[in-house]
Amino acid sequence: MSNIANSLPSHFLTLLAAHPELKVVSCILRNTASGWAAIDTDGHQPIGVASVSEDSGGVYVNFSFTATLVLGFTQSVDEFYAASEKMMVGASVGYAYAYLQFGKAGVSGVLNPSTLSASGNAQFIGLFL
Repeated sequence: MSNIANSLPSHFLTLLAAHPELKVVSCILRNTASGWAAIDTDGHQPIGVASVSEDSGGVYVNFSFTATLVLGFTQSVDEFYAASEKMMVGASVGYAYAYLQFGKAGVSGVLNPSTLSASGNAQFIGLFL
């Protein structure tokens, strides 16, 4: 977390310092030509993510730790997918990973994540404490 610590709000850093048992997962995922991955650039850095993988039903975000309690998890598609494509995402969250599944308004069933890709558009933003 040292690379992004300067950009985190001070009250958030104070909370984490006071409660070292709290763990954070945060990332932006994108489906690239070589599959799903957490974006890791100067402007986007994953926290607490060990790996990302997929199957035909969803995307796994594997944590770099094993939690003992899940306090919260949120995820969303970006503005392009939400407004233009009417997509949504939901997560099943465990102690070592989150499994994300995608849907689309008017389409029954879960979408195959390998079919979801648009240049420059992020698929998911998540935070776990």
